[in-house]
Amino acid sequence: MAFISASKKFLEEVFEALKSLNFKCCISGKSVYIYDKNEIDKFFKEIKPKNLKHLLKYRIFKETKKVPSHKEIIEILNNAAAVV
Repeated sequence: MAFISASKKFLEEVFEALKSLNFKCCISGKSVYIYDKNEIDKFFKEIKPKNLKHLLKYRIFKETKKVPSHKEIIEILNNAAAVV
């Protein structure tokens, strides 16, 4: 899981915020990473992001143990929108 930004200051703030919430994360280049599966589960349980694309990607990963591609996520979202 990664937070990506061209703003070094923003990434440093995200990194510090995650560390203050006791997340194991690292910062490198233009990204802040959470690698550990348990930490990712903790993030979704505690932070509760609302972005449908990320929630869907996380749910598919939990069910299949495979991270879906961006293209796969967009196809699923487009198909769901077509049904509604």
